[in-house]
Amino acid sequence: MKDIAKRFTANPLLSPADLQPSREGLEITCLLNPGAFTFNGKTWLIVRVAERPKQQENTISFPVLTGTGGIEIIEIDTNDPELIATDARVINYKGDDYLTTLSHLRLLCSDDGISFYEPEGYPRLMGEGAQETFGIEDCRVTELNGTYYLTFTSVSPTGVGVGLRTTKDRNTI
Repeated sequence: MKDIAKRFTANPLLSPADLQPSREGLEITCLLNPGAFTFNGKTWLIVRVAERPKQQENTISFPVLTGTGGIEIIEIDTNDPELIATDARVINYKGDDYLTTLSHLRLLCSDDGISFYEPEGYPRLMGEGAQETFGIEDCRVTELNGTYYLTFTSVSPTGVGVGLRTTKDRNTI
């Protein structure tokens, strides 16, 4: 079968260096799975931003959301016998699984569909509550009758679920 799609020669459109971490001490490891939509002649992306603490030798550290919305950094010695770190994305410590990054969502904009920037004044969408302690990911956006529906993956120690947020104010997407 003939390939009818052509890869854009300037890929990737975005890289971790294009954005600032959400807080001091964290680094953006990757940008993933954006949801795209158009509004007022512009292309918008809600991008999954995966972050972690800057790694130190002989230590694995990762962020987890707390019940109050803060971020706790967990640090484990790589020689700890209760650590299973055979997967770069998920570790097991004392029988519990943890993700090695914490994801949140950011709104990015483009006037031409190629060059994206993070406009000022839009909040970052962070996980909230017990079902999102490992973050939120992979948002999709649909507008119906003036309401924006944002569906996304929520991740926690209990597993993976689907989250939903709605807004009528496009400035809070």
